Amino acid sequence: MCRTLLVALFIGGSAAVLAQDTPVAQIRSTLVFLRDLDPPQSSPDAATLQRARRERLSGMVWAAVKDEFCRDRDCAPTEQDLEQFESAMSRQKESSIHELDQRIREFDAQIAEAPAGSARRTKLEKERQLHASSLESLRTTPAVMGWRIEETWVGSWKFFRELHRAYGGRVIFQQAGPEPLEAMRKVLEEQEKRGTYAIYDPAIRKAFWEYYVSMGHNAMPDGAAFLEKPWWLHPRPPRR
Repeated sequence: MCRTLLVALFIGGSAAVLAQDTPVAQIRSTLVFLRDLDPPQSSPDAATLQRARRERLSGMVWAAVKDEFCRDRDCAPTEQDLEQFESAMSRQKESSIHELDQRIREFDAQIAEAPAGSARRTKLEKERQLHASSLESLRTTPAVMGWRIEETWVGSWKFFRELHRAYGGRVIFQQAGPEPLEAMRKVLEEQEKRGTYAIYDPAIRKAFWEYYVSMGHNAMPDGAAFLEKPWWLHPRPPRR
C-alpha cells in the first residue's frame, strides 16, 4: 500500500479508535501497526498508552535514523572510549566512597557530642545509618554494570557529538547526559523528507514531535563543550 493511499485513509477516516491492524507508520519499507506499539499489559490508562506508543515508535525511528546518519560518520565507540569511561566511573566510585566515609566520620563526631536520648542525636543516628547503607551499597556495586551499559552511554555520547557537529543548535541536559535537541529535530526532519520513516496517524505524530518541538527545555550554556568532551572526562564539581 503506497504512502499516499495510507495518508488518504487517515484523512478520510473518522473513527476515534484505531484498529490493531491499522498501519500508523512506516520505517523504511516496513509498515508499523498499532499492535506493534501497544504495551503488553492490558487496558492501561490513556496517558500511559499514548506514552508507551510514543516511546516504542521513537525507538524504532531513531534506530533507522541513526543507522542512516552514521553510515559515513564516526559514531561507534572505540576501545579507548570505553576504557576511558570505565576508568572515569571507577575513579568516581572511589571518590564517592571517600566522601561518604568522611561524612560518616563527621556524623560520629556529632553524635558523640549530642546528649543521649535527645532528638538531635536520634536524627543524627538515622542520617548516619542512611549514609552507611549507601556506602555499603556503593562498595558492593560494580562501577560499571557491564559492557552493554558502557556501549550505551559512550555510544549515545558519540552519536550526539556527531549530530551536534553536523547541525549545531541548543544542547539540553537529560538523565543520560547532554542532548543536542535542535540537531535531533533537524536530523529527524531531514530523514523524514528522505523517506527513512513516515508517521501517518495524526495523534501519534503529534505525540512523537512534542518532545522536540513544543516541550519546554532549558539549554546548557556550555552544552557544546560537554558534547565535544564527554561529561565523565570533566572534573567533578566540589561537594557543597
